Amino acid sequence: MADQYSGEWVDDLGEMEAIRDGLQADHRMALKEGASAGHRPLFLMSVLQHFRDVQVGQPAYPRINGTYVDCTFGRGGHSRALLRDLTESSTLYALDVDQKAIDVAKRLARRDPRLKVHKASFAQLGAVLGDVRVQGVLINGGFTTDSKLDATRGIKRGPLDLRYDREAGMPCSEWLNTVSFEELSLLLRDTLRFSVVMCDRIAFELLSEHRRVGGLTTIKQVLTLTQRMLPPKDGGRDGGSTSLVLAALRRIINNETEDTAQALRAALGSLVIGGRCLVICQGPVDRSVVSDVLSEYDEPPDNTAVDADDEMLSKLYPLAGTRLPYSAKLVCRPLALTHREQSRG
Repeated sequence: MADQYSGEWVDDLGEMEAIRDGLQADHRMALKEGASAGHRPLFLMSVLQHFRDVQVGQPAYPRINGTYVDCTFGRGGHSRALLRDLTESSTLYALDVDQKAIDVAKRLARRDPRLKVHKASFAQLGAVLGDVRVQGVLINGGFTTDSKLDATRGIKRGPLDLRYDREAGMPCSEWLNTVSFEELSLLLRDTLRFSVVMCDRIAFELLSEHRRVGGLTTIKQVLTLTQRMLPPKDGGRDGGSTSLVLAALRRIINNETEDTAQALRAALGSLVIGGRCLVICQGPVDRSVVSDVLSEYDEPPDNTAVDADDEMLSKLYPLAGTRLPYSAKLVCRPLALTHREQSRG
């Protein structure tokens, strides 16, 4: 195999094991640095392995080479690990809408010029990359650990804000003044995947309480209302998921469903042939988005192409009605969190 540092061939088993141990030490260091910056990255080893698998035809354990994108830098857990494995001629783009994340990324970029920092949503990935072709893209929605614990941010505690980017849009407490019952119920249906009756009830109770108290202004008020309203099977007291409605509102306020779909389409359009896009899903809605977008890039099997006319083929396989020179497919089954990651919450 090739020595990941020198590129020379290594035949000795001891040297191969030393290279492997060196990589694992790098990964542990990246986890430690990410945690000290306020975030523990999920699926870290899987992300690195999938990006390493893009190195077609190269020996095992090479350094990762090419151009890659971390669509949500956060506190840099994934980016730090990638930079440790990337060759000196490689480039890593880091995007985020959170100014605190951008500040952390810029400090890291001053030490490592391979890192290119952009204050942008992952929905703006296409505009950031332009004509740049990349070997891999990581899309990871949600929020960082320290944002969750910071009561002033209004993500999981404190004021009812819920925005990842405090400079864009309006806080949830103000948005509730503008949304109608019908619109809120429909948005909750798309996000919560509860029954129509339950989403109608949640929308009605939220808006009624918002007007009754002169405005819901704290996350605690929403959690208290949710606990009182939802039966156990839908996440009430016995269900242990009183934050489901809060998570749905956060997803709506940040336009996460549409942004994830837009980012995934931009990523697929920017990948080189054989490149990989990895999506860390926050729940069933994200998984549904990935499935829906991939269906747009699914190539029809040969027998279907023979048996169906052009109109039917375009309905069944939208890619057949386009001039796109590439298709996309899943390369592995969805991965689950490890027990250790689950224990960290």
